[in-house]
Amino acid sequence: MNKRLNKVAAVALAAAMVSSAFAMSTATAFATAPTLPTAKAQLENSTVYMKKGGNTAVNVTKAATSNLFKELDATSTAANLNIKSVTTTDGTVLDTSDITAIDDTKATATADNTVVTVDNANGKFSFTEQKAGTQQVTVSGLQCTAGGKTYNLAPITFDIDLVDTAKDDGYISTVWSSAETGANIGNTVDSINVGGNAYLYSETVADDDSTDAFAKPTYISAADKTASSDTAVLTVDTNKATGVAVGSATASYLYKNKNKDVKETKTSPELSVTTAPVITTYDNVSAIKASTTKGSYDVTYGTDKKSVTMTNDQLAKVTLKLAGTTSIPADTTSIPAGTTIGTLDIPAGATIGTLDINGNPVTIDGATVKKVTDTKADSTAEVTVTNTLVGTTGHDAAVSTKVDSIDTKGAVNIGNENDVATTTVGSVKTTASASTVDVDVSANKDKAAIRTKVNSITANNIEINSAKASIGVITRASTDSQGTLQMNNSSSTEDIILPAVDGYNLTVNGNTTVASIADCPSASIASGKTLTVSGKATFTGNVSATGDDKTGTLAIAPNSLTILGNGSDAFTLKVNDVKNGDTAFMTKDNAKAIAYTNDGNDKENENKTAYANIVTPGYTAEQKAGSKNAVVRDVTVGSLTDATQGSKLNSNGTYDVEIVSGETKQLAVNPYPASSFGDNFYINWSYTGGKKNADFKLGTVGASGLTNTITGTYDKNNTTTSKTQQVTAQLYKMDETTGNAEPVKGKPVTYNVTVTDKKSVATTDFTLTADKNVIKPSESMTLTAAPNGDSALTDVTAKSSNDFVATVPTSATDNALKVTATGKTGTAVITVTATLPDGSKVSHVYTVSVTNTPVVAIVNGKIVGPTDIVKVTQSTAQHVTFIAADGKKFTDFKYTAGNDKVMQTRAYPSKGYTLWDGMSGDYGMYMNGGVKDGVGDKTGVYVNGQLAFTVQVTDRPFQCDTTQTVDLKKGNTYCFKITPKTTVDNFTFNTARDAALTTCGLQKNADGSYLCKVHGTQTGSYGVYITLNGQQYKVFAVNVK
Repeated sequence: MNKRLNKVAAVALAAAMVSSAFAMSTATAFATAPTLPTAKAQLENSTVYMKKGGNTAVNVTKAATSNLFKELDATSTAANLNIKSVTTTDGTVLDTSDITAIDDTKATATADNTVVTVDNANGKFSFTEQKAGTQQVTVSGLQCTAGGKTYNLAPITFDIDLVDTAKDDGYISTVWSSAETGANIGNTVDSINVGGNAYLYSETVADDDSTDAFAKPTYISAADKTASSDTAVLTVDTNKATGVAVGSATASYLYKNKNKDVKETKTSPELSVTTAPVITTYDNVSAIKASTTKGSYDVTYGTDKKSVTMTNDQLAKVTLKLAGTTSIPADTTSIPAGTTIGTLDIPAGATIGTLDINGNPVTIDGATVKKVTDTKADSTAEVTVTNTLVGTTGHDAAVSTKVDSIDTKGAVNIGNENDVATTTVGSVKTTASASTVDVDVSANKDKAAIRTKVNSITANNIEINSAKASIGVITRASTDSQGTLQMNNSSSTEDIILPAVDGYNLTVNGNTTVASIADCPSASIASGKTLTVSGKATFTGNVSATGDDKTGTLAIAPNSLTILGNGSDAFTLKVNDVKNGDTAFMTKDNAKAIAYTNDGNDKENENKTAYANIVTPGYTAEQKAGSKNAVVRDVTVGSLTDATQGSKLNSNGTYDVEIVSGETKQLAVNPYPASSFGDNFYINWSYTGGKKNADFKLGTVGASGLTNTITGTYDKNNTTTSKTQQVTAQLYKMDETTGNAEPVKGKPVTYNVTVTDKKSVATTDFTLTADKNVIKPSESMTLTAAPNGDSALTDVTAKSSNDFVATVPTSATDNALKVTATGKTGTAVITVTATLPDGSKVSHVYTVSVTNTPVVAIVNGKIVGPTDIVKVTQSTAQHVTFIAADGKKFTDFKYTAGNDKVMQTRAYPSKGYTLWDGMSGDYGMYMNGGVKDGVGDKTGVYVNGQLAFTVQVTDRPFQCDTTQTVDLKKGNTYCFKITPKTTVDNFTFNTARDAALTTCGLQKNADGSYLCKVHGTQTGSYGVYITLNGQQYKVFAVNVK
């Protein structure tokens, strides 16, 4: 039957029922009313109280909803008689949720009238006091409506206690309550579970009864000499009792009788302790605080404020669902100071299984929570995870904040600039489109090890505020909408490091490195900041740099960038290791007309093409009509980069260099993007803004090469002269037409050189510093001897081992020695000897290379020289770049190692690097480490006989049980063991040819070591490699026979 027919049938049936009902009512209009069923009421409390004296009568008005008998609830008091249930004649028990009304309009109260007289006149129950004592009262004629039926209640009997407060201070009895504060008749208990809590109170009558209600008892917390009758069953601390084991016990305490001015011993009723039922979820949690028992926590829960004490192990297995309003006492030392309403603070040291915040903001500080969730449908409550308490007063230094997962709808704040330990969070998910996940880290520069670690973030809006934040995975909460990802890092020189991002609008306010970028709707890069992309990047909207200078930079490898490609793209593009012919970027659509980028020197704005606002310093990227690729051409020197040992990048883009008073420091820069100069380039070194301090001295002011020296003297009595001097290296290019030199538009390198006072130490040695690393036969260089202490050197002398190549005066002038080439090529070892204050003599040597082919070596972005020792890990290859020092092209290039058992020379294998091309070349240094373990071995690195620098073998961050070549029979398997010496983020292993020597098993042991297996399938010799934390190492070789 369809719905329409159902409705018609229902109307017809209703009409028939009305007609039938009318006929029945007419026929029985004068019949006797049916007898109501009977039921019996159960009272929670069978005594009410009156105070003798004062108000002498209580008059309770009779009503359809009784004023004398109330339904029991959490707010019930002993000023009324509280009905907790009704039992019908068939045994059905109806509780307060079923009872809708207690009617006493026709009821009558009777008593023997010895303690109080009872009267039922004038529609009231009247009780008038006679003498102190207890009297029984019976009320008949009550009716109850419950479960949709009306019942005649059996007579109810109760006691009226007329209390003489002048005699016994109003004390009535001792009771147990489930409430830590606010005890009343609605929360008295006679049993608790093991681990549960009850609280001990004295029940007293202090206030008088009123004209229409009985006296409301006062509950006074027991506090004086409380004790348990059986501590194996029940422990008592002040008024708090905790169940220990199944059984029963009482508690005693001293009660102060003010009238008698004595303390009287009172004893509680028996409190039963039973086995706790298995509770997995505690609802309406209003407080969590440290218990008096170390390692345990008191949880207040339920609408009746029950309390349970749990250990960390127990807490870790339950779900706590927060109440609507939570109040945390300010004097609870395990919770951050300050009373918080509506926010729950988790005590430091606690371990909680699942925390359901239920629409309430929560702060987790120094605690461990396995899971945070929010089951309230429309919630926007915030979750804050910080680590500000660990090790502070009252808090354990051994604990720190850790949350395994957060799944919520509101904002999530992770980490704090005031954190004193690392905050660790597993996964974070917030599903509301407007909610933000905010990640911050301690701002304490002296606590560099403090980090904020998050394994994964799923959110549409994310803000990262520190380079010390470690983020594993980032994904949008909804792929149907764009996300926003903002990086703020203005106070740090480190990059924010992020994983791959997909579909986020990017705001880069601090230097940031991202693994890859996909479907980016827009990117904004702040002036002077750099967004570095390790892999591919695709932008579906524009990339723009804030500010007119367009110095917001996108750095990426060739053939890796796709942009929208129009006039609104405005930024600096740094293509790493750029070469002519590389693809700088690609566009989604083919170009309609030729377009090319701005090489940084477009002074006349002659570039009117679509890419005029994309700045590519030192090269041009050109896209021809009909093509999607913008190809690199005309690579030259567009700017300089810092190459000074020990320099530190400042947040304003300059470099901090510190020297000790009297020390000579070498400053060094590199050309970019071309790796060498031509004849028409030079570097101008100058005091930035003029010389501010007469005690600073540049080795060369004006045109010079890639290196220079600076020295400074600390004057502690001079309080007006700056102890810092800025020095700038500016790239200049000669105009081939006019012959004039003009600065290249690329940003110069500026150093903030600060001189510090020498430490109060004795002079025991000295150092040698050269203003040039190598010279040509027609040039000279200056060696400077600087003492390592307060006292000056005396009798500084020098001697050349080969006057045929280079000469040096026998005595120094102001500790400086001029080394002059004689016109021949070769090597001369200069021995410098100085007399120390104690009269002893110390000597040092400096190897001077005189060559027609001088080179400068660059390792890890820094220029290194003959006195430098570069440390390289055993079994790894290190990249080194050689540059023609004077910008002159030469083809005769021979790269060797002094001891090839320590280090092997090789071409650098990475794509895009080239061997010597007359101006520069890229090579590798593979560290063998000698014939034994090799750690600590050194050897020189040479180019055409010139000592460029020295390398030293350092230990690997692991131990391998196999150190020699292994002979393996074809078809057999070999197992080796790797034991890391450091924290492992990732580990893999491989062979040089997997088809011939196959990897066939990897097992991680409980002690953190790894068992690795290889299987020989083809004869030959093959290397075996491991990759630990992203770095590959060769561990041994296998000969398959």
